[in-house]
Amino acid sequence: MVLKEQELLQIDEPFIRKLLEKDPDALAGLSINLANDLKEAMERLNQNPSNSSKPSGSLAPWDKGSRDNEEDEELEHEDKEALKSGTDKERS
Repeated sequence: MVLKEQELLQIDEPFIRKLLEKDPDALAGLSINLANDLKEAMERLNQNPSNSSKPSGSLAPWDKGSRDNEEDEELEHEDKEALKSGTDKERS
């Protein structure tokens, strides 16, 4: 993150209006930094074990249930396919 917490707390509407009047280039730079920090924060917020290096044990309990069910369904489907192909071979 580019901006520190203390700097961020100082930014409000009057600060932005003063900056616009005194130094539009500084306002543009501040806007760029804010946009970059916001994008980084959103990326961090949206990280989970499937798209980061977090271990799967770090999933929230309410996410684990649905994820386990999906994995169980995939395994059941694979097992059914394996059994089906095995019985097809036996019939030949």
